[in-house]
Amino acid sequence: MANHCRTKRYTKIIYIILFLLVNHTLLLAANSGKIVGTVKDAGTGEALIGVNIMVIGSQRGTASDVDGKFTILGLTPGTYSVKFSYIGYQTVIVENVKIIIDRTTDLHVEMQSTSIALQKEIIVRATRPPIALDVSSSKRDIEISEVETMPVIDFNNLLNLQPGTVYKPKTNDSQEQITNELSIRGGTGVGVFVDGLNVTEALSSGSLTNFNMSSLKAAEILTGGFNAEYGNIRSGVINVVTKDGTEKYTFSADVKYSPADRKHFGESIFDPKSAPEWLLYGYNDALFGPDGIHAEGKPDSYWEYFAANDTVYGFTPEQAQEVWKYQHKPREYGHKPDYIVEATVGGPVPLFNYISKDANLRFFTSWRYEYNMFAVPLSRDHFEDMNWFWKLTFNPIKGMKVNFQGTYQQNLSSTTYNTPQVSVTTTEQAIYSMQYPLTKYYQAMRSIADRYRNQFALNISHAISENTFYDFKISYLLRRSFVNHAKERSNDIAFTVGGVGFIDPQNGWTPYNGGDFGGRESEFGIKTSGMSFILGGHGKERDYSKETLINTRFDIVSQINDNHQIKAGLEFNYDDMKMNHGLIQISPPLVKFDQFRQIPIKMAMYAQDKIEFSGMIANLGLRLDYTDRRGTYYTNLFSDYYNVDSLYLVPTERIKPFLYVSPRIGISHPISEKSKLFFNYGHFYDEPGVNYLYNKRERYGGFYDRIENSNLKPQRTIAYELGFEQQIGNEYLFHVSGFYRNITNQVKWVDYYSEIGNRISTYSNDNYADSRGLEAIFEKKVGDYFLGSLSFDYLITSSGDFGQAVFYEEVLKTPGMSSSSQYTPGAAYSILGNITFKTPIGWGKDIFGFDLLGDWVLNFTHEYRSGKTFTYNPKGLPGVNNNMRWNPHQNTNMRLSKGVDIGGLSTVIYLEVYNLFNVKELNSNLRSLLLPYLKLYNEYLESLNLPEEGGNDNPGDYKAENIKLPSNDNFPNQLLFNTPRDIYLGIKINF
Repeated sequence: MANHCRTKRYTKIIYIILFLLVNHTLLLAANSGKIVGTVKDAGTGEALIGVNIMVIGSQRGTASDVDGKFTILGLTPGTYSVKFSYIGYQTVIVENVKIIIDRTTDLHVEMQSTSIALQKEIIVRATRPPIALDVSSSKRDIEISEVETMPVIDFNNLLNLQPGTVYKPKTNDSQEQITNELSIRGGTGVGVFVDGLNVTEALSSGSLTNFNMSSLKAAEILTGGFNAEYGNIRSGVINVVTKDGTEKYTFSADVKYSPADRKHFGESIFDPKSAPEWLLYGYNDALFGPDGIHAEGKPDSYWEYFAANDTVYGFTPEQAQEVWKYQHKPREYGHKPDYIVEATVGGPVPLFNYISKDANLRFFTSWRYEYNMFAVPLSRDHFEDMNWFWKLTFNPIKGMKVNFQGTYQQNLSSTTYNTPQVSVTTTEQAIYSMQYPLTKYYQAMRSIADRYRNQFALNISHAISENTFYDFKISYLLRRSFVNHAKERSNDIAFTVGGVGFIDPQNGWTPYNGGDFGGRESEFGIKTSGMSFILGGHGKERDYSKETLINTRFDIVSQINDNHQIKAGLEFNYDDMKMNHGLIQISPPLVKFDQFRQIPIKMAMYAQDKIEFSGMIANLGLRLDYTDRRGTYYTNLFSDYYNVDSLYLVPTERIKPFLYVSPRIGISHPISEKSKLFFNYGHFYDEPGVNYLYNKRERYGGFYDRIENSNLKPQRTIAYELGFEQQIGNEYLFHVSGFYRNITNQVKWVDYYSEIGNRISTYSNDNYADSRGLEAIFEKKVGDYFLGSLSFDYLITSSGDFGQAVFYEEVLKTPGMSSSSQYTPGAAYSILGNITFKTPIGWGKDIFGFDLLGDWVLNFTHEYRSGKTFTYNPKGLPGVNNNMRWNPHQNTNMRLSKGVDIGGLSTVIYLEVYNLFNVKELNSNLRSLLLPYLKLYNEYLESLNLPEEGGNDNPGDYKAENIKLPSNDNFPNQLLFNTPRDIYLGIKINF
């Protein structure tokens, strides 16, 4: 019977695939653009028929029709020159024609007739209109040349400068975890595409966004609605296109260096002011006591008491203190510089073009290496990230382009606290991972995290006619994690006092922590009352997960007439996930391990029509997604057999595949050449997280306390957006949009209690949310001396649960346990500014033959973000929710650069300053950082003289005398603030 059901299911799959394959229009990956336009006689205004039009540097071209119109499809984003040639007319070359991802570029040319052959061609420079009349949603086109002048460490920094987009650490106090989260307009269902390929990973619930910046040719961020070609995404899309090799050799190298310094305000965390253990045990007061001497039989200091009661070593007070000092010697940190090295090489493949000149085989490769010191020393004192990207491009036949490309990434770091699947990459993560201050002496307190990522892809693009081309893509991605404790501690004697040898407690990991070790203190550290941390244990995070993802797409696009461009197609996704991570604590025994292997398959098709008339441009699409999770789900949640040895006794049923349809509509209405209205509407689905779908958690003793629900429905967002754009003059653009998103089928916790009292936790689709907001942008993207943008975004979100939260097998206990609730965190808003001042090359007079005043670029970026809301209700009053707001966050960064010519090499020397004004802010995640010491957090809030009490203090203030900051007795309070000013010096060379 099972085999029959399986056969029927796969028969359905085959029918769907066959139906899609016979469909005439197949999926387009939106990583190309097109040119449309007209060619006319400059004197008469008549249309010219049969003008030869070629895009220089590509194999794309066409001829004008009987109305002088032309269309060129499938152009990779970038800047081109377009050549127009016609017998009896002077050849025209239009330079600076910019192709944008999934956009139409208009190009209208007039040609001069001539009776004599002119040797010189007419050169015309194209100007791109600020208003993109064919775009029907909010979209940010990232100019890579502008990004190169901004103070950004990586692509994630760049995302934080885009309205509606936030990349930041997120804490989860109930799970004692901190992760990095990318969100667009409050939602985390973000898709990231590189050259049309989705690089989102299910196991890590994230995407690769730390691209090699020097390898990028174009990028866009879709924050509003997006077309039907995008699936399993609900919030936004990030699209990047990488460079191809050219017919000439190119090289670039970029090195930036930040001098060694601590990444927190104040003194070292090992300074006595921040190390109360040294005040207690490390100085003369602890050795001699108030009388300043050793009085026989009258111990009045800590070490005198220790010596008097020492039956193991026979130490004098001085010897005991000497051992303690050795075991608590400060660790170095902040003593090495940070640096980032990035290099690219491209051009024709040597010798190959002598064999086959027509194929034009060329290559491009980029390499990036980042070395970044942690704010506090963990199992490693730094993280390393290496990313190597390569691409081979050739043209086997006319009109065909083949790319074979790959990426190798290696990230070496430490794990964050209690979170084996997350590596430390930010200052806040490092500080959070320290948790208990005395662990700063223990080199192996966190586990070592090594993660690797490989991706290979083949892309074939073929223009089968002037109006139709197809793409075929196949990619293979492998991601592996190796997380384990640091190397085990050496048992070699490193220090001898009074004839007793001690090993170095900081040179490795040992499995023990806590407990009574008696005479083995020499192995684990002298135990001191009140400061009884013993240097062992921890390093409990483990992760050996692996994910293999195969993605295949076949794409086609056709301009069937002047008004309709058809897109549609098919995608197949095979994802082999092996999760194997958790926590292992030897003493006392604790195991929380997450393990599963699942291989779901996904297929999708869509059809879409881009309709273009002078008064309206519409994008109408329909998407069909099919997901087969290929597994079973448990049907008796009251079973008492949720145990490793008896799980097979719990009844199950096979999961039925999910099939869902997503309509997408976008309309742009040009009011004039300089203004437009736009509207979009769509349904967007994505799969719940793999932890909800496939993961059961095993605890110590072999029982499960949490199981998956593989039968959860896909999560759905219905989104609306209405916007307006206006060009002001020839250089300014104003954009405003309002949006609303209704979100259903999100996941919540549910508990089930059996008749004998056993509890199992699982998940249901009983959570909802909505978000609504406004975005406004004013920008200047054209000019010789200054450019800039100023944006404002305002977001209101709410979410809640409905239905039961607890179910009992004894039905009479269940009523009244409803979990219906709503969470309203209050409005969030931000103001983002970016301004660039520059001087043209050759501006002013040369001084001693040197262009001293020309090619300077000065850029400032500024962030102002509202503080997060939280609940402060010490009296437990009913109905109090999100009644407090933290102070706003502000930050200003700067980059100053000067272009020079050194030995014929184009060189840029630059200075980048982060937190330019060295602003000191109390961390808004203060509660999370003080999680083991919540009393101190509450004492801080209680010390504030709040406005409602007649005072002027707000959460986040720290300077007033009445404010009680946490003392260094528990946690070094200099770690409770943001990162101070950071300076990078850099040089970039191109040829």
